[in-house]
Amino acid sequence: MSGRARVRARGIAPRPSATEVGRPQALPPPTSVDLEDSESSSSSGFVGTSGISQKQTDDVSSGGVESESTFVKRDVKIQQRFTDLEICTREKLAHVRECKTGSSGIPVKLVTNLFKLDLPQDWQLFQYHVTFSPDLASRRLRIALLYGHSEFSNRAKAFDGAILFLSQRLEEKVQLSLCKGFAISVSWFESKLLLSADVSYKVLRNETVLEFMTALCHKTGRSCFTQMCENQLIGLIVLTRYNNKTYRINDIDWSVKPTHAFRKRDGTEVTYVDYYKQQYDITLSDLNQPVLVSLLKSKRNDNTEARIAHLLPELCFLTGLTDQATSNFHLMKAVAEETRLSPLGRQQRLARLADNIQRNKDARLELETWGLHFGNQISLTGRVVPSEKIMMQDHIVMCILPSSQNYYDSIKKYLNSDCPVPSQCVLARTLNKQGMMMSIATKVAMQVACKLGGELWAVEIPLKSLMVVGIDVCKDALNKEMVVVGFVASVNLRITRWFSRCILQKTMGDVADCLKVFMIGALNQWYKYNHDVPARIVVYRDGVGDGQLRTLIEYEVPQLLSSVTESNQNTRYDFYLISQMAHRGTVNPTYYNVIYDDNGLKPDHMQRLTFKLCHLYYNWPGLISVPAPCQYAHKLTFLVAQSIHKEPSLQLANSLFYL
Repeated sequence: MSGRARVRARGIAPRPSATEVGRPQALPPPTSVDLEDSESSSSSGFVGTSGISQKQTDDVSSGGVESESTFVKRDVKIQQRFTDLEICTREKLAHVRECKTGSSGIPVKLVTNLFKLDLPQDWQLFQYHVTFSPDLASRRLRIALLYGHSEFSNRAKAFDGAILFLSQRLEEKVQLSLCKGFAISVSWFESKLLLSADVSYKVLRNETVLEFMTALCHKTGRSCFTQMCENQLIGLIVLTRYNNKTYRINDIDWSVKPTHAFRKRDGTEVTYVDYYKQQYDITLSDLNQPVLVSLLKSKRNDNTEARIAHLLPELCFLTGLTDQATSNFHLMKAVAEETRLSPLGRQQRLARLADNIQRNKDARLELETWGLHFGNQISLTGRVVPSEKIMMQDHIVMCILPSSQNYYDSIKKYLNSDCPVPSQCVLARTLNKQGMMMSIATKVAMQVACKLGGELWAVEIPLKSLMVVGIDVCKDALNKEMVVVGFVASVNLRITRWFSRCILQKTMGDVADCLKVFMIGALNQWYKYNHDVPARIVVYRDGVGDGQLRTLIEYEVPQLLSSVTESNQNTRYDFYLISQMAHRGTVNPTYYNVIYDDNGLKPDHMQRLTFKLCHLYYNWPGLISVPAPCQYAHKLTFLVAQSIHKEPSLQLANSLFYL
């Protein structure tokens, strides 16, 4: 092929030779950039328009000059730069803003080589930058690999080896596994020994800790890798599939490698490599990885020193969801559809579990060994209480404090302790959600109104002069030896205004201290509003674990009674309450245990009161699963434990500043 032929084949206009100087030249084609190399065929890559060249021949006659044009199609690809489409200088030119059509000359009908493309109103074009690992030098191979990928088999696409255009957004792929199982416990309930079983799921990422560490090293570099790795991993829960157990990462020992030896319980020494090969037939691939340190606490509540377990990152799988995954609406929707079973679906799963236990010989033998018999599922009769009439109040005040999530803790710490001012933080990405601005603005306005002392709504409560209290305890995120005790009490007759106190205390258990001080402060605030003391006080204590009931009765209840008139009457009973209705999935009932009562309220009145209080949480336009003072106390302790880490200013005690 001649040089000129190769030039023409590539779509480049040839330069005029010396013999062609006096000859009219074809009009130059539009400026173009060929998106493909000479090794690529013209069928792949961008779909471009055809360039047009015009060959002219001049014929001089007595009648004038006539021009004859011959159109020749040439395979030239034109790259339209999308950034130019955003530039519109015509809007700045007043004289052509309305019309750019000229007026002189004789009108003539013309036919163009342009064709209209109709697009739907919601049509979008998505641009992606594609990288290959390892890097591929061959552009043709990159195109072939992408076009052969199953993800793009039925998609409209244009790819030049680096930039990919699609008419549909790519769904983010997050590798997750849902481990299905049951949460089972055995406890004494009234006069019966009962087995409680519920459907349970554990989210497992198909990513080992070693893979996570490798990706983090490539992202951050080796200079700050160690510190970043510890910040990211310490505190996470991992699962080892070889024994199906979960562990908490308490530390990372960078000095120990898989080739190092450790002492087994029988006193013999073996390397980690040999141990996993002999015990589980697992061959370790990375001999330079560090070990993860997990503290195995004793199941007995004693002061026994915790044992240390060394785990290999290569064999540990991360559990839970990342922040990126939780912000993915479609992913969270898919997880919810899988885990939120309907009442019928949940009952069917429990029925299959019961059937498996009764049919399994080993399970029956184990129960018979203990002298137990697995009985039928218990049924009972519940009651549907009447719906409550919500009494709304109007508010106009709205204040938004722009903030970034990176500065959230600093802002809250400063404005809740150092400079006590009610604050509202809204993430930028929240405001950018399309079609949700009205909903977001409404919710922010409601929160601002609450923080400024507004009363959004109320319910009718027949009990007069009633104070309700919520107490919750939460461990501090920075110092695990510190716990945050939150105390929230109503201070008006309508139960729409609240007094909130919080304190950090050093304790090994989740037992609240300083409740007497909190109760006295709440009673003083009640007296300022009502010029009297409350006739009744109902306290809801949240976050009580198994085995803590006696501690509450012997330690926390006396603190509360010491600030009011004490009575010797003590009545104990319990009940379950379902305050919500689920459109999808199943609502778990909330368990209430009345451990002290000198108000003389009938069980029905106590249940109705609890149900009414589930309407008064101002951060959600509906019913919640627990009484409002409990949820307020939880929000307060969570904010302090995660962000502030010290007691909020007393100047904010009369507002719901933590919503």
